[in-house]
Amino acid sequence: SRMSFSNEWYWQGYWQEYYRYYYSFSSNNNLLYINRYTWKNPGWLYVNKYSYNWNALNDTTRITLEGLDIFHGVWRYFWKVEFSYDSLNSLIQKDKFEYYSLNNWRPELRDLFFYDANRNNNENIRQEWNNTDSIWVNDYRYLYEYDINNILLFIVYQDWQQDSSDWENVWRETYTYTPQNK
Repeated sequence: SRMSFSNEWYWQGYWQEYYRYYYSFSSNNNLLYINRYTWKNPGWLYVNKYSYNWNALNDTTRITLEGLDIFHGVWRYFWKVEFSYDSLNSLIQKDKFEYYSLNNWRPELRDLFFYDANRNNNENIRQEWNNTDSIWVNDYRYLYEYDINNILLFIVYQDWQQDSSDWENVWRETYTYTPQNK
C-alpha cells in the first residue's frame, strides 16, 4: 500500500508545497520506504529515500537514508541505523553509522538500553565513536525509576565526565500522580 504527505508554507498570500513524501508499506503494514521530493522549478526533484528493514517479529532492524548529494551531483548513502534486540524482544542497542567514502560505513552513535526485572527500561546510555582511538565513549545517560506498580516516578539525566570517568547529575524530572491517573 502507499500513502502520501506534503508540506506547504504560506508566502506572498498563498500556500506553496515545498516537500512531498510518499510512504510504501509491506503486505503486513510495515513501513518499507519514504521517498521525499522537493520543489525545484519547473518540477519535483527526488531528493532522498528512507529504507526500513524488519525482522520476523515486526521489529525494525535497519533504517537507511540515501539521497542526492547536491554538492557533488550524485546519489549516495548518508547514514544507517541498526537495531538489536534481546531474547525477550526488547531493544538493547541502536547503532548509527555514517557513510564514508569507498563504500565504507563508519560508526557514529550508539544507544544502549537496559531493563529492570519487570522489563521496564531503567537506563539509556548514549555513546559516540572516537575515530582516533577506535572506541565508544560515553556521552550521557537517562536513568528511569518506577514504583512497585511499574509507574514512572522520575527521570535523571547525567553527563559523562571524561576526566573522572564518572556520571554527573544534570537535571531530573519527577512525576506525581493523582489516584485517577495511576
